[in-house]
Amino acid sequence: PAQRYRMVVHHVETTGDARCRLQWKVPGTTTFANIPQANQFTHTQAATYSYSAGNLVVTPTGGHSFSVGNSVQLAFSSGVLFTPGATNTYNNSYTITAVNGTSTFTVAVAGFTIPVTGAKTTAGSPTIAVPSIAGLAVGMAVTGTGLPAGELITAIAPGLISVTTGTGVTAQASTTLTAALPATGTPTGNGFVLSNSGSSTTGLYNLCYANTGFTGSPGRVGVDAAVTTGNNGLWYSGTPDVSLLQPDTFSVRWSGQVQPQFSEDYTFVVQSDDGCILKINGQVQTLVPAPSTSVGGSANAIYNSTTGEVVFNYSTLAVAPGTFLLGETVRVDPTSGNLSHAPSTAPTYTYDGATGLAVIDYSNLVVGASGGTVIPGSFAVDEVIELDPTSGSLNALSTVAYRITAVSGNTFTVNFGTGVYASGTGNITVADTRNAVITKLYATGTYSYNNGTGLAVVNYSTLANVPPGSFPVNSTIELVPLSGNL
Repeated sequence: PAQRYRMVVHHVETTGDARCRLQWKVPGTTTFANIPQANQFTHTQAATYSYSAGNLVVTPTGGHSFSVGNSVQLAFSSGVLFTPGATNTYNNSYTITAVNGTSTFTVAVAGFTIPVTGAKTTAGSPTIAVPSIAGLAVGMAVTGTGLPAGELITAIAPGLISVTTGTGVTAQASTTLTAALPATGTPTGNGFVLSNSGSSTTGLYNLCYANTGFTGSPGRVGVDAAVTTGNNGLWYSGTPDVSLLQPDTFSVRWSGQVQPQFSEDYTFVVQSDDGCILKINGQVQTLVPAPSTSVGGSANAIYNSTTGEVVFNYSTLAVAPGTFLLGETVRVDPTSGNLSHAPSTAPTYTYDGATGLAVIDYSNLVVGASGGTVIPGSFAVDEVIELDPTSGSLNALSTVAYRITAVSGNTFTVNFGTGVYASGTGNITVADTRNAVITKLYATGTYSYNNGTGLAVVNYSTLANVPPGSFPVNSTIELVPLSGNL
């Protein structure tokens, strides 16, 4: 394999659908494809930690080779040092103060406080209503009017925190509390040692921020298989993590190393909505906008259910011939024909709030049902499908893409997440809108057909950049008649 190249992708989402997909075109191929996880490496080493009174003992997976006085870059993904949404962050550079062989090392951590304004306490209750849980973590100490000494945060939910005990809590309609690292105990968590260029961990390190400026403490820290992980880089009206990030107000930074398979030229493409930056070896790459973005109007489609291919004639669209690129991803919305979903009765779902799993019954979509056009068993595990619950306990959800985790008969299963919605049933829209990769391109010419001889004369004189004599005798060419008796 060729050498590794440092790679960073910045993505900002401010309005509308959210997506960010990084792909490459391998030498000798004509289409863009997701970069295999085996060709991407993080610059991280997973680690666990324990905190005690200003000192942090870090245990990197696989050991370490640091010495006292070395500088080390750390980031945290859980525990008291993971403070999503806080103005400050513990993801920082630290100086090693002690080592224990090659197993652990120690650094000093200077804590910061997180104000919790407008909190409401109830006499004798450990549950506290708070306007925001930004920056809070289970295990933090919390103090303020209405609370006895020694309280720790034991649980966090939207708009609520729980503390160690309700004994001694007094009623306060609105009070300001202060959360900080605990003075006692040894809370633990997970994180990463950064700047490890020789990492064998495949994937990309990511930081997701609950703002559009990559500032403060990230709402999500981890390693993804790729920029396209989980849902092929398409979040639509959602976010990379709906429990931590709000739509239209987040930014994401992926970083790592990419290792080409061969020492040849590779072409990268970033399909992003809204904005993105690609850096390779620290250099911002010039991204050339694809010729096609969003076009109005409609195109005719011919669908082959045997091959799964759809041929689109876009001559009626307000775009120039040759606008679309081989390997480009386009968004398709069938409005008629057998690719369009228009059942008389909506599909249904059964949702389990404990597991987060929803079983979608699409029997009303299959051929034979009124308005049904789908062949039974059409959906597959790992397929990404857009769903919109229209009644029942999940009615508040809008159209979002989900990955199918299981299939059985005329049902498939997706994960809507836990802890927010109650178990229940309802109707659901299975969208026919989808993203598709262009696998072939056709130019438009004319033909004259003789049914007596079976011969067709094709006139390609109107094709741009195709000189006369381009097609020799005995060459094979794929043709799709779009009008006439063929």
